[in-house]
Amino acid sequence: MIKSLNGLKIQVAFVHFVHANFICLTMAKQISNEIRLQIVTLRLAKLSFPAIAKQLGLRSPDTARSIYNRYRRSGSYLPKKRSGRPKKLSKREQRFILRKVRKNPFMSCKQLMCEYNSFSPQSSVSEITIRRLLTRNNLHGRAAAKKILLRQKSRMDRRSWCASKTALSVDDWKKYCFSDECRFKLRSDGRVWVWRNPGNRYKKAYTKNLSNDRRSVHFWGCITPFGTLPLIKAPEKCNSRDYLGVVEKAGVHNLRNFGLKFIDDNCPIHRAGIVNDWKIDNGIEILPWPAHSPDLNPIENVWAYVKRQLGAMQLQFEDLYSQ
Repeated sequence: MIKSLNGLKIQVAFVHFVHANFICLTMAKQISNEIRLQIVTLRLAKLSFPAIAKQLGLRSPDTARSIYNRYRRSGSYLPKKRSGRPKKLSKREQRFILRKVRKNPFMSCKQLMCEYNSFSPQSSVSEITIRRLLTRNNLHGRAAAKKILLRQKSRMDRRSWCASKTALSVDDWKKYCFSDECRFKLRSDGRVWVWRNPGNRYKKAYTKNLSNDRRSVHFWGCITPFGTLPLIKAPEKCNSRDYLGVVEKAGVHNLRNFGLKFIDDNCPIHRAGIVNDWKIDNGIEILPWPAHSPDLNPIENVWAYVKRQLGAMQLQFEDLYSQ
């Protein structure tokens, strides 16, 4: 028993000795660039290698000889750049991953990792390796843009409308009030990440269609150069009479007293006969609006801010509806 313990101690001591000496060998002190320059300078001054090693405190003259010979071969005293750790992925494997991303840019790093590992189980990789490869190839995770599906006629109408308004100054736009309804829902369209190259945000392959979630609460709002009109809760299924009640309750008819023009979109309830008659009777001047153009209305930025604030508050659907 005592012999076996002594043998175990000897083995442990041997392992410690080898480990310590291995570290010393693999972590040898590197010669600084200043010392390398001095070696070359002294050798050009006709000093011998033993004299250079003694003067600079080098362990061996061979060190000075090796550095000087490298200088003669390459013209540089600097050390050769090390290749570093070999890449985990071969060029063929990198092409496989890049093809998968370009074919389906909505794949996450985890999905790419799982698909690659099933393709090449003998050389599995991590999500970090996948992400580094994509970043090196100028592919970055970005939120997929949400784009409205437009017909060609609607696109041309939007373009013509925008071109006709380019001459308006900031003071001209201050004469308008922008209104719109907003739906706050339990399940939002959310932010979806996609791998794409810069400049491809609105390409069809990288956009996501909007969802239709009916569980929601609706509000009507209006922004003016002087502030906002009252925020009015609108019925979930709002008709033209409901909309007329909302704008009357908000006091839209008082805008004419300030010389302001009213803007709402082309929603059918906004262009209903009773609504148009009410606008004419109250002297409300409106600005013609292109179809399918909610993104041109600056109030959308206000709604986006409100939704971010509500998201930070982590309200439940019932709390949002009751409050």
